[in-house]
Amino acid sequence: MAALSSGAHTAAASVRGRRPAVALAGTLALAVSVAFASVAVHAHLVRSSPEDGESLSASPPVIRLVFSEPVEAGLSTIVVWSARDSLEIRVRADTTDAQTLIGDLPHLAPAEYQVDWRVVSADGHPIEGSYRFTVQAPPGVPDTVPSLGPMAAHRPGAGGHDHTSGSNPAAGVSAALRGLAMFTLVALAGWLVQVVALGGPPPRGAIQTALLLAALTTGFLAAHFAAWLWHVTPGGRAPDLGAALGTGPGRVEALRVGLAFLALWAIGLARRPWIALTLALAAVLVSGATGHSAGISPRWSIPLKSLHLIALAVWVGGVAWLAAAALDPAAFGASASRVSGMALGAVIVVGLTGVAQSALFLPNVAALFGSAYGRLVLTKVAGLAGLVAFGAWNRRRLMPRLDQAGGHAALRASTRRELALMLAISLVAGVLAYVPPPSA
Repeated sequence: MAALSSGAHTAAASVRGRRPAVALAGTLALAVSVAFASVAVHAHLVRSSPEDGESLSASPPVIRLVFSEPVEAGLSTIVVWSARDSLEIRVRADTTDAQTLIGDLPHLAPAEYQVDWRVVSADGHPIEGSYRFTVQAPPGVPDTVPSLGPMAAHRPGAGGHDHTSGSNPAAGVSAALRGLAMFTLVALAGWLVQVVALGGPPPRGAIQTALLLAALTTGFLAAHFAAWLWHVTPGGRAPDLGAALGTGPGRVEALRVGLAFLALWAIGLARRPWIALTLALAAVLVSGATGHSAGISPRWSIPLKSLHLIALAVWVGGVAWLAAAALDPAAFGASASRVSGMALGAVIVVGLTGVAQSALFLPNVAALFGSAYGRLVLTKVAGLAGLVAFGAWNRRRLMPRLDQAGGHAALRASTRRELALMLAISLVAGVLAYVPPPSA
């Protein structure tokens, strides 16, 4: 890439220059296709009252739905309908069990009823399904219970099954925005680590780059929040921001946007990099409570993910610093040594926390190869191996040559390619958050 910027015009160089963009586009397209091909669920209905197919002698006072993971009542809906009419009932959480929703029912006349439910699980993803029950006529009353006929194929979760609401195109948009937002967020935090670590005036353009990263982070996080809100809102309805802010995932998304905006303010107006660093690191830590970690063993998975992201920020920010900071030869050599040491520790933490999270989310080793989620994890592992190879090449081959002619340019070119691979992995991670782990 350095050769391209210096004016090489051969066709071969042009092809090489396009390789990172082609690889990014191909990686994202493959990951999105895998995400939409997934048929597992983030959470599933464990039991219900009334039960599926149950015949009752009287109208039930409530509908009780118990799920495999905690769910958010604020974004959940239950519709009960019969051959006569339909009724959307009020949904509330069970104060004694975060995995249970309760819907208060009016008196139901004798009839066959279908319950269409749609909930948002604690990891921020919508699932929906249907089942049926019957209220029988009282003894001595002629049996005139209206029947619904065969389960309508167009109804959510036809046949009493539940599934992810993956047909919403917002899922793909939200996954891509999530990957971009997390990449710019960790790059911002890591870049500010380098700025603050200098302990003196930052190099020319460093604050402007931080300002750009903060603006991109704020924009991508806000866009992801909007796409997520669209994704979790039932079709035909306007997104309800107030209801979203009443849920755990909604509050976390809003908090991340607010922290990123404050970091932008701290850089652009206050000109206090250390304040911006504190806010950016806080946004990274908060991100540990998003996605699957919020719904699967959160006591362990949230701290693991937060640590994973902090280490990733140190790594990505250091690579970005070598790739883009305007450093003189002496400062570049010192930065290369500092970044190399920090990256070595970061990659160990990233690897160990990644393995630990996978152990929490995957029921067994076979699921790595037999599920969409597992195959995306393997894609990330392959990307990590590529990054380790980049680091080894930079440390052993290019850094010893920094005193030679072209040594700085060679290392900068290598770190730019490494940064492109990091972006590709971040996009895969964004999609991974929207692909449910397999059930045991």
